[in-house]
This record gives sequence, C-alpha cells and structure tokens, in this order.
Amino acid sequence: MAKSIQIIFLSDTHLGFDYPLRPRAAIIHRGEDFFRNFLTVLNYALDIRADLVVHGGDLFFRSRVPGAIIDRAYQTLNRFVRSGIPLFIVPGNHERSALPQRLLIRHPDLFLFNRPRTYSFGCAQTTVSLSGFPYERTAIRSNFTKILKSTGWETTGSGLRILCLHQLIEGATVGPKGYRFSIGSDVIRRADLPVDAHIILAGHIHRRQELAVHFKGRRNPLSVFYAGSTERTSFAEKNERKGFYHLIFDQQRSEDWQINHKRFIPLPARPMIDLMIDRFRSPAEVEEALRNSIRPEERQAIIRLNTQGKVKPEMGSCLHTDWLRRRLPASVQVVFSKNLFK
Repeated sequence: MAKSIQIIFLSDTHLGFDYPLRPRAAIIHRGEDFFRNFLTVLNYALDIRADLVVHGGDLFFRSRVPGAIIDRAYQTLNRFVRSGIPLFIVPGNHERSALPQRLLIRHPDLFLFNRPRTYSFGCAQTTVSLSGFPYERTAIRSNFTKILKSTGWETTGSGLRILCLHQLIEGATVGPKGYRFSIGSDVIRRADLPVDAHIILAGHIHRRQELAVHFKGRRNPLSVFYAGSTERTSFAEKNERKGFYHLIFDQQRSEDWQINHKRFIPLPARPMIDLMIDRFRSPAEVEEALRNSIRPEERQAIIRLNTQGKVKPEMGSCLHTDWLRRRLPASVQVVFSKNLFK
C-alpha cells in the first residue's frame, strides 16, 4: 500500500523586520506583514493536516531581537505545535546560528537543529528522518562532509530522509541579474551532497528555486528546494514572488520515495516601485509621476525615490518625507535611495 507524507516548507520569515515597538502613527511600517504571512503558512499546514513543517532558517531578522517580538513569535509557534504537527527549525545566519533562548521555545513537537543532529519519528506507518545543523559561518565548502557526518546521517537516518540546511549550494541564483553561486568558501559543492537523500530543504537565499542534482547510478536527480523569503526584504527582490512549498512524498516500495506533488503557494507581498527622480524637471512632474505609478492594487506599495544621474537643485523639496506624505495615500511607504545623497 502506498504511503504519503505531506510537508510544508517555508524559510526566511525575518520576523521583527521593520517592527518598531513604539511606532509613530504617521509612518507606515511593514512588521505586521511578516507576522501575517508567517501565520498564513502555519494555518495552511493546520488546514491540510500536514505531517510536518520545516522552517529553513532566519526565523528572525537579526540575532538581537526585542523580547516582545521573540515572545510573540514563540507564542505563535507553541500554539501551532500543540496541534500535534511537528515543526523543525534550522537557525540561520541572521540569528547567528542560534535562536534566542526563552521558555516558550520548549515543546516536545518543536525541534531545533541547534547542533548537528538527526531527528527520526514515526509517521504514516513509516519513518521520517530529518538531519541538519545551524548555519555554518566559516568554510562550509571544506567542512561540509565532516559536519554532515556529525549529524549522524550515515548511521541514524532511515525511511524518508530529508536534509535541512541554511546555506548556499552550488548552482543557486540570486539577485536581479541572476548571479549564480559556484565557488567560494561559503558554497557547498553539488558533488558533496548526500546521494542517498530524498530531498534537501534549504534556506538563506530569498529567491525561491529548485535545483536538480544528478548523480551517477541514481535513477532520479536529487531535488534541492529553496522556498525563498515569505516577504520582500529589499528592492533586489521587487520582481520575485514570495510564498512557501507544499510537498507530498509517496512510497511505492521500501526506501523508494518520490515527490508526486510540489506546489509553490504565493503569499501577499507589497509591490516595490522605483521612481527615477532624475527624469523629472520639477516637483510638479514628480507629483504627477507618483500618482500615476500607484495603481489601485498597489495602494500598499513601497516607493523608492532613486536616481542614475544628477538631480536638479530645484527638486530638493521632493526629498522630504513630509512633502511626499501630503501627496500619497497613507498606506504607501516611501524610502530614499542612497544614490540621491551622493
């Protein structure tokens, strides 16, 4: 009888990003967007009764996070795991490879890769084994095989075998120009990935993508999934869709697991618009361009005033937040490019 395992995979939630604890009412902040998308993914997992959830790292946006943000995130996690769905988290680089310690993080169905380790548990009358380790900051290229071995990959894993990482892998791409990682001490070689893994779930890169790694003697390529971030954190991501993966594995024969369903589920992401201010001759032209740049579906947009050339002195009045707020919907956030002030 075929067995199925449903996995929800998300990554790089960056909770706390643009989340001031004492916000000024007149300034739009995006902190709630990140929490809202995080909760949307967990609710989806509850709705479909997923067998497990994997978070690929960078739960928080930095290592030192205000206690109120930590407690809010951990309360959300604890409410979720009380449903009985196991949740696995890889500490990422923004957390400096370790999540903040709080009593709220302790629950028998909440598993942290706070050191190299393997977790195995019974699921759907079979075994699922997840191996992983926290983000490795130095020389992962030369140390990867040793760290992988220290997880117990070769000796403790069985059943459906999943490797959870927060690292760069050779062939992954990033940025508007599609930079491809190939060499460097922070890039894992494809050839060093475990040939007997059924899937690799990786965080760290904010662009969602799937890599196919071919091994001699293996019938199907090894799939590496990057879920990407759940919201845009920079203008380099302005054209990227944000979301998470719903994956279903089927077992037809012993140790023969195949992905029979993979779906990337989009999440709401604020539109990001670059307005090149050096194209205009007067503040009136800038005002008209601002109004024209915001379509009805983009009233939650983030507009960046940018330039590739020299800005005319008479445009100085546009480079003030008060001037912009009087001309834009209250829901729009405006940021200034560093290029404007060079």
